[in-house]
Amino acid sequence: MRHEKYNGSNEKNDDMSGEGPLDLTRSMVRVKNYFKQIDPLDPAGGSRLGRLQGSGFFVSAAGHFITNAHVVRNHVRLMVAPSTGQPGKFSAEVLSIVPSVDLALCRMRSTSGSAFSVVPVVFGDAMALRGGVDEIVVYGYPLGTKQLHPTRGVFGGWESVGTGMLLRTDAALNPGNSGGPLVDSLGRVIGINTAMIYLAQGISFAIPVNTARWVVGELVSHGRVRRAYLGITAQARPVNRRLQHQLSLDSPTVVEVVTIETDGPASRAGLEKGDLIYALNGKSVATVDDIHRMLAGHPPGVPLDLKILRRGKIKELEIISGEM
Repeated sequence: MRHEKYNGSNEKNDDMSGEGPLDLTRSMVRVKNYFKQIDPLDPAGGSRLGRLQGSGFFVSAAGHFITNAHVVRNHVRLMVAPSTGQPGKFSAEVLSIVPSVDLALCRMRSTSGSAFSVVPVVFGDAMALRGGVDEIVVYGYPLGTKQLHPTRGVFGGWESVGTGMLLRTDAALNPGNSGGPLVDSLGRVIGINTAMIYLAQGISFAIPVNTARWVVGELVSHGRVRRAYLGITAQARPVNRRLQHQLSLDSPTVVEVVTIETDGPASRAGLEKGDLIYALNGKSVATVDDIHRMLAGHPPGVPLDLKILRRGKIKELEIISGEM
């Protein structure tokens, strides 16, 4: 696995002070995946090359780009076209792929000896989004088109899935948008388009860019994605107003520990069934999803500070997160 000239970040482009909305027309890439499929017209059951199209965006001037894992899966050949419309033919190499979060890190290469010039995107912060308030724009190459197409919408909130949390929007996604960026009103990338609900018009999902940055950093540093976990099952539990005021909680719920894994991180830290977790690393937690979000970018093996309520008494515990 090679990551030449790319360290997993684009810190040069993270500061936009004094700038207006960003232009993504030099930061996008159209991805064409040629894959082997059964030829229905061949009585001998032979195969032929099929093709699907997706989107991606550059995270380094050297041609590294991010897209969805399902866009590049099972490829025989990957051809790409940068949004700058530069002459020449370009292929792509998959450097790392993480199906569990539907992300792939690739690198564009010229097959004709042509030089290319691309501009890395600027990253925003998905955690700062306000549901039902903040406008967003989806970029991509829908329905096999060669033209970059923006679709506007509004951030609707967070959706919990088995691998973590997704951004939910009302922007219309079509086949071909997968892997493209979801951006805020300033043009900063805050998510990666990943899925739509076919029977529910106007509901689509994106991977938070915070997750993508963490995943790419893990791949570059460790060659794999490490996941932190606490070794508990839990549920949200309501608390009365007096307790909410006493603990300075933003929400009228905390997280109740239901079960504890034997000899897991929580067990070793002294957590008990029935404990009420109300803060993790100094931040309030009201639901299990809050804990999932905080663990998503937390390196395994690094201590976490827990604040809990146990039989009416406040306690603080340090827990060493395990690795999934």
